[in-house]
Amino acid sequence: MSHGTLRSLTLASLVFALALVGSLGVTGQAEAQSRRAGPLFVSAGIGPHVLFHHDTSFRLSGDFGWHPGGHDEGFFLAANFTFSVDAYWAQVFGGIRLGGDIEVFTNRDVAVLITPQGLAGFGWLDWGRGHGGWGYAVLQPSFQVNVGLLERVLWVWANPVCFDFLLLPDTWREDGSRGFDFAWGYSFLAGVRYNFG
Repeated sequence: MSHGTLRSLTLASLVFALALVGSLGVTGQAEAQSRRAGPLFVSAGIGPHVLFHHDTSFRLSGDFGWHPGGHDEGFFLAANFTFSVDAYWAQVFGGIRLGGDIEVFTNRDVAVLITPQGLAGFGWLDWGRGHGGWGYAVLQPSFQVNVGLLERVLWVWANPVCFDFLLLPDTWREDGSRGFDFAWGYSFLAGVRYNFG
C-alpha cells in the first residue's frame, strides 16, 4: 500500500471519527433539550439564619414560581413565603422573587443550573417577651446552585449566598425614641424543587 493511499485512509478515518463524535454530541444535546421539565415549580428549603447582633434562628422558606420561557431554565418569577424562629423572636415575610436559572452542565442523568436572584417583600418581626414587633420591608439578593435529577423534574439545591436587608420605618430605639432603623442577616438554605406543567 502506497504512502498516498495510507494517508488518504488515515484522513478519511479521522474525518469519520470526528463526524461520529459530533453527531453523538448533537444527539445527546437534542435528547437533553427534549427532556427539559415544565415551567412551573414549587420549592422548599430549610437552614440556619443569623440576624446580626441577635441570635441564630431556624428558617423555612418556600416558593411557587413560573418560567415564562416554557421550560425549567431562564428568567423566572416566584411568590415566596419565609418564616424564621428562635427561642426569643420570630420573623415572617412574603415577597416576589425574580431570577434566572442558567444551565452550566447537562447530560443524560444530571443537569446543573446556577441561579442569581433577588427578592423584594414585606414582613413582621416579633421580639417576644413583651418587646412588641415591627413591620419592615426586605430586600434579599442571593445565589443558588441547582442539581436536576429524574429527567430534570426533581432538583436539589443549596443557597450559599443569601443576605436579608431589613428596612424598619418606625421602631423603638434604646433611648426611647422612634425612627427608621436597619438590620441585616445571612442564611444558608438547602432544599428541593419540583418542576411541572
